[in-house]
Amino acid sequence: MGSSRRKLSDGTFDGSSTALHPAIFANDSSMKQLCSSGRYAKFSDGYMEQQKVAEKIKLVAQSLSDSKIRRHPGSLSACVMLWSLHARDFVRKGFGATMGMFETLRAYSAFNGCNWAVSQEFAKDWTAWRLGPFWTSTVPNNQWQARFTAAPGCGNLDVSFWSPPLPVKCENGPGLTTQGKDAFLRSPAYNGPGPPKSVFKGAYDLYLETFSPRLQAYRTPFPEAYAAIHIRHGDKIKESSKLLEISSAVAILKKYWPHMKKVFLASDDAQVIGGAKKVLGNGYTIKTTADEQRWIGGTPDSNFNEHVHDDGAVNAVLDDISGLASASILIGASVSNFFSTASTLNTNLHAHLLRQKPWCWDASHERFCG
Repeated sequence: MGSSRRKLSDGTFDGSSTALHPAIFANDSSMKQLCSSGRYAKFSDGYMEQQKVAEKIKLVAQSLSDSKIRRHPGSLSACVMLWSLHARDFVRKGFGATMGMFETLRAYSAFNGCNWAVSQEFAKDWTAWRLGPFWTSTVPNNQWQARFTAAPGCGNLDVSFWSPPLPVKCENGPGLTTQGKDAFLRSPAYNGPGPPKSVFKGAYDLYLETFSPRLQAYRTPFPEAYAAIHIRHGDKIKESSKLLEISSAVAILKKYWPHMKKVFLASDDAQVIGGAKKVLGNGYTIKTTADEQRWIGGTPDSNFNEHVHDDGAVNAVLDDISGLASASILIGASVSNFFSTASTLNTNLHAHLLRQKPWCWDASHERFCG
């Protein structure tokens, strides 16, 4: 559940404010009349029923529709991105890192007026995993390979992380460059508040669009507010000498959220899962994704950038992401791209709830997320 770390410049690793008791106010519908004449914010416990998830996803769809209208004035109107990297290849390469690069590429290409095309076979496979369509058109299977082979590369846009084989080609896209993408990811158009004042608000809405069918169908591990902990071990030691341990995560949970007794635990380390009950102690209920392959000590070094990606592994990755994204409280380490993907989704999914802060801990920086 992860791969080589690449720092994104889009702010998508943000989680929440570090303020313990922020003075937050809302509209009248969110207010609670107390004994005085003043009105005070009525905080949510962070749990989202399916109806609220659907309402949020509808808002995201509208926001992205507005974003597409506000393309760069010099956009490449004939540009088409031909995409072939399947969901299982995202898992194979490292799901979090691949997803981060994919979503920022989507934003950059859309800003430059590019449409996306995939084969009919790809579209069927992608949506079968309950992932949201991102393409503008589908190409008949008997025409796809010839068209993909004939298409040139994407200017000097660096897509080497995904190669070999090359997963994306660009028709009429010579103006797309790595330098242009990096500049875009630092620009107000990408880092603004979203429409109507800017084009995007980072990749937040793009992430949620991708996962929206999965999140709508996902049955949360608890029918009420719960905490989620992500522990990434194994080959991640190649990127960081300091990995989050379950004992440290539990200590943070008990220190800042002692009332939260329902815990969803995601980890590649079988020892973490097996020993979690003892570490948490009495009074806690723990749930995990069923039938997920785990290893003693975490993902083996031999799987670095070549993760298990059979049907069971893909389902486990998507269910773990959904469980983390749906949680009221989140604990993990941003050195893991997988955790960063989950916290990005969690942030935007809960954005319209008046959720009390802090709600997220980043062990990589030993502070609340944000």
